[in-house]
Amino acid sequence: MFEVQCAKAVMEYYNKNWHLIRDEWVIGMTYMTGNFMNKTNNRLESFNGKLKSVISCFSTLENFVEKLFIVLKCIRLERDKNAVKLVQKHPIQMSQTPELHKYYDLLTPYAYNFLKKQFEYDEESITKNTTENTCSCIFYNSMRLPCHHIFKVRKQSLTPLFDPDLCEKRWTRNYYYKTQRVFQNVEVAVSDSDTTVTTLYRKKKKVPTTHEKFRKATLIGAKISELISQASNVHFYRKIEQLECIYNNWLKGHEVSIQVLGNYEIRKTV
Repeated sequence: MFEVQCAKAVMEYYNKNWHLIRDEWVIGMTYMTGNFMNKTNNRLESFNGKLKSVISCFSTLENFVEKLFIVLKCIRLERDKNAVKLVQKHPIQMSQTPELHKYYDLLTPYAYNFLKKQFEYDEESITKNTTENTCSCIFYNSMRLPCHHIFKVRKQSLTPLFDPDLCEKRWTRNYYYKTQRVFQNVEVAVSDSDTTVTTLYRKKKKVPTTHEKFRKATLIGAKISELISQASNVHFYRKIEQLECIYNNWLKGHEVSIQVLGNYEIRKTV
């Protein structure tokens, strides 16, 4: 009926630009493509609000870029704080159900809260396409976590309710620790116990600045100059020639190795 009443040009435009990508904008279809139960653009609007609070409407391009990096830095620090909190904080009361306890150790708190509701769901119905590992319901296809239908089938078939393969890898704690910036130079060891969470810090090697490199090279150069100035004329000119050779090769991007022969006889190899 819609096609009959709609203008031909409109239908051609719709079929060409929108119909083929309907999975990306039709709400009912996006749930089946792993949208993680997200049907709004609240995250984008939140970021836009933070930009507006820092950047005025008529800012110059230079000022905009400067403030943009400030906002990004603040957002990253907030994410780092939440990541550290996830490792350090632990609930006082844990579920007495062994399977839920194992799922808590496996998943992030955000994913665990979704799974816990499905695990404790009281509805007895089962969809016709539900198996022990997959389901055709909206929750499973959207979140990539086991739904109450899967748990029901597993209970009926006496299959263990805990199975790490039922959960998408992105929801696991190990994946979270590997992908968060604050843990890039930190080794996080989490045991199966509900009380032991250990964080082992690795000392980050500082990258010297250009000024620091120049200062260190200057100090070594001063020591070499003092040593050469005290040499006899024969050794002085030979050492100057060797230094010039090293400089010229470094200038060309070559590496230079020096073999010590003793008795002030130095042979240079390029």
